[in-house]
Amino acid sequence: MAGDVFIGDDRHWAASSSMYNWVLDALIDHATTPTAKAALIEIRDASLGIIDLADDDYFAEGGDELLTIIATRLVPHAQRQFPQDMPARAAFLRQLNTLADLAGA
Repeated sequence: MAGDVFIGDDRHWAASSSMYNWVLDALIDHATTPTAKAALIEIRDASLGIIDLADDDYFAEGGDELLTIIATRLVPHAQRQFPQDMPARAAFLRQLNTLADLAGA
């Protein structure tokens, strides 16, 4: 099962389930806004497969923080976390860069 991140304004990122789950877990680890963190945990626990940052029911508080995390912190975090010899490391990082670019647009 794949996962999707909707950023709003027609910005959308689709990924494999492993990549989506890594992003979701990283966002949970980095989020400091309690309501945003709780929403992400709810999304993970329900296996929804969709993070819609434009959904004010979930991200009225903390949505901007999550965009900043995606745009500025996910790629450096992945670069530190992933072993150099990880299969498909470069492709994974390219996909994360695409997401970061969307969040920063």
